[in-house]
Amino acid sequence: MAGLMLVGAQAARAACSNPVACENQLQGDPESDWQPTTPDDPAIEGFATSMSVNVGQTVSFKIKTSSTAYHVDILRIGYYGGDGARKLATIQPSASLPQSQPACLTQASTGLIDCGNWAVSASWTVPSNAISGVYIAHLVRDDARPISGQS
Repeated sequence: MAGLMLVGAQAARAACSNPVACENQLQGDPESDWQPTTPDDPAIEGFATSMSVNVGQTVSFKIKTSSTAYHVDILRIGYYGGDGARKLATIQPSASLPQSQPACLTQASTGLIDCGNWAVSASWTVPSNAISGVYIAHLVRDDARPISGQS
């Protein structure tokens, strides 16, 4: 019976003409795999250097953590059968770990905090078959303290 369901799902995707609708029909990853357990955990924090990228472009991530082992899961937000996201890639840091980051720049008069002076920790090149949408980078510690955050 599972084979029939798979064939039916493949046939439905083949008949789908809207790439976003087709993508959202795929199996997602449960929220427990990608939702941060603590939203503002200082044990691992970071950000993407670009707010928007296109296929073939590379987005870099600047990450601060004392961890000696972590990875970054790239997920696309969507329906995905109610799961809310689908993991597309897992990338490893390109920096030697643990990576030391300098203090963020601050401007007392405006309250601005700018961590743009951090070094790049990891990068992801958007594949040519990526579907338009909102993507997140889920930062996951793999060491003894498995706390995760989101960029």
